[in-house]
Amino acid sequence: DRGAEYRSVIGLPGGNSSNLFRAAIESVANETGYTLQSGVGSDPDTLGTKLVYVYDSNKFPFHQAEVFMQFRDDFQSPPYGPVYNRLVESALDDGRIIG
Repeated sequence: DRGAEYRSVIGLPGGNSSNLFRAAIESVANETGYTLQSGVGSDPDTLGTKLVYVYDSNKFPFHQAEVFMQFRDDFQSPPYGPVYNRLVESALDDGRIIG
């Protein structure tokens, strides 16, 4: 579970200039000490850092991974727990991901 395909990212329409970014994401990052950086594509892995790439989802649209890969533990840290792991069920039920 390493390499650029596992980097920490957030996709928002407009990226860092999105109203959603200013309203919520930036404040959470400031509170937690994470650094937000514009993603440009082919960005390096973020493992072991407090870096999250912010991508413009209009330029970099979402491509769903296998359902198995959604809401699973990353195996590099303690388990996230069953509440997190079960989020896949509600995401399938409401259509956020497709099985």
